[in-house]
Amino acid sequence: KDCLANQFTLLKTGGNIFIRDFARPPPEEYVLMEMPDIEKGSDDMEAMSETELLIWYSEHARPRQDAGCGGFFLEELPPRFPKTRLFRLPYKWAYEFLMRKDDREKWDKELPVEYTFFTMREFRKELRGLGARVHYTAPFWDEDLIEDRFEGHFRLYNNEGRPLGHPPTCFLAVAQKMK
Repeated sequence: KDCLANQFTLLKTGGNIFIRDFARPPPEEYVLMEMPDIEKGSDDMEAMSETELLIWYSEHARPRQDAGCGGFFLEELPPRFPKTRLFRLPYKWAYEFLMRKDDREKWDKELPVEYTFFTMREFRKELRGLGARVHYTAPFWDEDLIEDRFEGHFRLYNNEGRPLGHPPTCFLAVAQKMK
């Protein structure tokens, strides 16, 4: 909130702010994440499979709202298809994992960092609270990132098992500072 407010104060009246950021999924939602069952059996983060990395991350992530704790809820369920593994976890943490899973050289440094702060609705509310006219907000899907990092790596389902498709790779907002 402070960072957004500070950036907004730098705008002249009538000035526009363009935001490209991650948007937090609704905090109460859980998802099912299906991943290929690949076991590499390594303790080296660079050599772990994505499934092994998800399990490690679930034990070591440091939630911002509870700095004294590590990890988040991750439940492994019976697989729906051969050679896959199925996990149930909060959508927020699935998203955090998916946005960072391919940048392993920064994992140790970025482990206490959360990428998402506001839901899309909270972004709009926060901007309006600062005195902005919100012109545009929308999720965005970067096709190259999806093809490179998402396709064939996982499938997301809602709690009832219905496919969700790929999550947005970022959130876009354009707002204008009003008098």
